[in-house]
Amino acid sequence: MVAERVPESEPQRPRSEQLRLVLTGALVLLVLLFAILNFDKVSVDLIFGSTDLPLVIVIVGCLLIGAAIDRLMLRRAARRR
Repeated sequence: MVAERVPESEPQRPRSEQLRLVLTGALVLLVLLFAILNFDKVSVDLIFGSTDLPLVIVIVGCLLIGAAIDRLMLRRAARRR
């Protein structure tokens, strides 16, 4: 007599992980929609010249520069303690 193997079902994800996945998916969709709607070219004046870039690139670049400044300031404040 041969025993049949019953495939084990995958364990269910916790409710909090499911919620996080759904919220992450919604956030990704919002970011994509934002990027698509803000793809117009804008003129950016730099110290050494001027260039035309898509608005979404300018916004993301400013966010990254702001995040970098924030991290530098947090490091500096942590060193003072």
